[in-house]
Amino acid sequence: MVVPGMGKYGQLRLINSSVLIIGAGGLGCPAAQYIAGAGIGTIGIMDGDVVEPSNLHRQVAHATSRIGMPKVDSLITHLRFLNPLPTYMAYPFHLTPQNGADIMSRYDLILDCTDNPATRYLISDFCVLLQKPLVSAASVQKSGQLIVLNCPPSPQGVFDRPCAPCYRCCFRKPPPPSADLSCGEAGIMGPVVGMMGVAQAGEAIKILASGLHLPPERRSSDGGSETDTERNLTQPTLLIYSYDLASAVGPYTFRALKMGGRRRNCFACGEGSTLTLEGIRAGEPDYAQFCGALMPPPTAALTPEERITAAAYDEARRKGELPPHVLLDIREREHFSFGGIDGAVNVPFGKLLMNAAKIKRDGGEAEEVLPPEARGNGRDTPIFVSWG
Repeated sequence: MVVPGMGKYGQLRLINSSVLIIGAGGLGCPAAQYIAGAGIGTIGIMDGDVVEPSNLHRQVAHATSRIGMPKVDSLITHLRFLNPLPTYMAYPFHLTPQNGADIMSRYDLILDCTDNPATRYLISDFCVLLQKPLVSAASVQKSGQLIVLNCPPSPQGVFDRPCAPCYRCCFRKPPPPSADLSCGEAGIMGPVVGMMGVAQAGEAIKILASGLHLPPERRSSDGGSETDTERNLTQPTLLIYSYDLASAVGPYTFRALKMGGRRRNCFACGEGSTLTLEGIRAGEPDYAQFCGALMPPPTAALTPEERITAAAYDEARRKGELPPHVLLDIREREHFSFGGIDGAVNVPFGKLLMNAAKIKRDGGEAEEVLPPEARGNGRDTPIFVSWG
């Protein structure tokens, strides 16, 4: 309470505020700890998963003794030991277009601690329609990002004053499905996602203590004047955190990218938007299809005759039924280091893609990215490719 800008009234705002944390994983755990420690009055936790051993290195509020417990219950158990005074609300299921509006409408501020684009767009759309500020973060491998959206909140289509953007304003298109990997698929360094979760809590505390979660017409006189903080929120900054594992002494880096404000042609918050709560409940828009989850798979490049299962390959090789060939393992080196088929040569697919992109950009011939042992005895040498 003695921190400049907080004081008695800032702490009272926190006590009388409520936060919904969607996702009780690597982001939600550290964020929830600091939000509970700050004394925010009501804290909702939503997550439909259970605690697994692979979670524990980054989801620091869970414990070995609570493996198999719903993450929501595990996190609230931890938070009650830290601070028993807030009211904790458990939602042990995933956010859906049908349940989101009813739950999110009860809270002053939303923290998006999820890990997939479809849910991020859904959360943002609800925040626009319900006029809730949103603190969104994401993290994978060695980097993370953070952005504050829809703060201070404004109704759809309002442009008579500076208005903060929504998630769709800043990220008009979702990443392609092939590029969207979860932490379980791509890996994650625990401290990276922890930094992003802590930063989310910091932004939430700042917004609530300043009264910036309220629209200007509802804000009290002691928090109603436009401040530098408010102006910055209407044109937010994307904070990017990363560090280089390859360098033992290399510094971690923070970069701040200035993002645009509310877009007039935004599907969710722009002029003439047709987005409604009733439409979302009825399945319009279709978030899974928008993010590519339901798009038809690409046409297979190989015919069934050109494919072979790992078991069939192993049996044919043991029986000596295969001609001299090259076995190419295109997993990344970190995956390959855990083991592969005897005799396989590792050439990461990312390296092949970079070579192809260079040819497309600059023209010319392909560089020789295959090591000598993977080149065979000429163009007629069969190549078997393994990726799993």
